[in-house]
Amino acid sequence: INIILYKCTIGRTSFILVTLILFFALLRKIQFIKLILKTRIFKYLTKICCYILPTILLIFILAMTYLYGTNNSIAYKLNDLLSNRIEFSYKAFQEYKVTLFGQNIRWYGWGGVGYDESIDLEGYTYNFVDNSYVRLILDCGIIATIVVITGYTLLLVKNNKEKNYWKIFIVFIILCLAEIEPCLIDFNSNIFLIWFLPLLESKTSKFSEYNNRE
Repeated sequence: INIILYKCTIGRTSFILVTLILFFALLRKIQFIKLILKTRIFKYLTKICCYILPTILLIFILAMTYLYGTNNSIAYKLNDLLSNRIEFSYKAFQEYKVTLFGQNIRWYGWGGVGYDESIDLEGYTYNFVDNSYVRLILDCGIIATIVVITGYTLLLVKNNKEKNYWKIFIVFIILCLAEIEPCLIDFNSNIFLIWFLPLLESKTSKFSEYNNRE
């Protein structure tokens, strides 16, 4: 089914992600892999990743975008691999300022172009940024970016303490996908944002208990 969908849509990203998920689902059925998942070192590495992965992925794209501006060969090769996503991230940082609370930016992609008559093609310039981390910084600002990255970190740490490794795996996929798709805080493409509700409920309960004691 995955191959048929790829042939019909040429959706490279979805094909790779579905293949990876199927591969890991298969590995989980193998007894030897099950034993590895129960080892102390695996649990330790998972714990470390839960604490640092959201921040590392944010720093990674910012570093690659900066290196692209210095004509770095590695950044150029990665840009080609990611269909010029780093190039458009770099151009966005050149055109728009990074602010504390974000700004209203009109992103122009190819969606509806040639079909939607309401789109004015005169002077139309493609400037769409697919990277979630870059979009988050430019659209929502530095403070919101810190909140979102902290939120994902807390979500991972919480699930690690509860040994919800499948949830951790899904969040890892979302964080990696965010490097090429604007899905980090978008309910349209990331329904798993609903997992943040228990975190908000927990913080609200603690705040209410504090007020009651006061």
